Amino acid sequence: MSELWDVARGVAERAYVNFLGPRFVQTVLTLIGFVVAVELLTRRRWARYRTRTFLTDATYFLFFTAGVYAFFISGPIHRLIQAGVRGHGSFLLLDLASGMPLALKALFFIMSIDFVEYCMHRLGHANKLYWKFHCIHHTPEQLTPLSKFRIHWVDMTVFGTVKVAAYRRDDGSLMLHSAVCTHKGCTVAWNDAERTWDCPCHGSRFTAEGKVISGPAQSPLEEVSLSRP
Repeated sequence: MSELWDVARGVAERAYVNFLGPRFVQTVLTLIGFVVAVELLTRRRWARYRTRTFLTDATYFLFFTAGVYAFFISGPIHRLIQAGVRGHGSFLLLDLASGMPLALKALFFIMSIDFVEYCMHRLGHANKLYWKFHCIHHTPEQLTPLSKFRIHWVDMTVFGTVKVAAYRRDDGSLMLHSAVCTHKGCTVAWNDAERTWDCPCHGSRFTAEGKVISGPAQSPLEEVSLSRP
């Protein structure tokens, strides 16, 4: 019973951070400031913000940027995939571009990602079940500054479940760690001023190498390998 209570308390703490914490407030203020700035610099079409279209766009914006999606969907899926690959699918950890020059490697990844996105988009139009989710892209009656966030969670799950904290050293070598905080599973963000990975939920901080600077996290960020073990 105590374990169940601990789980419930952990979920409540993360829910509070996502819905009432500073990150959510900052996201709402960013949304308001962005909309006002766009309209002051353009045609000032304020009427479109009183439409159902904008309400839908704003809902999707908050759903993704305030951490709701990461809390309920991509976070659990990421941990499930990570455990499965490490336990049973180490053959998937391939380094296909290790011998390529940097420019060619960048082109390889850009074209690969674009090809996968193209295939997923075609699937979204061809499959009737997938279309029920994907059609949200094509339903706005008019565009707003937030229309780009109208991406359904099914689409986002394909590309948003593997979170990597990448840092390139001065000597050019690349360090990759899981971007999932080892405290409660939130996604860390890069602090360019301090050159640290900071957790927006409970304040844990990690060095660029993934080591703990300050808690409540006790364990370093998990190292990610792109080469076959």
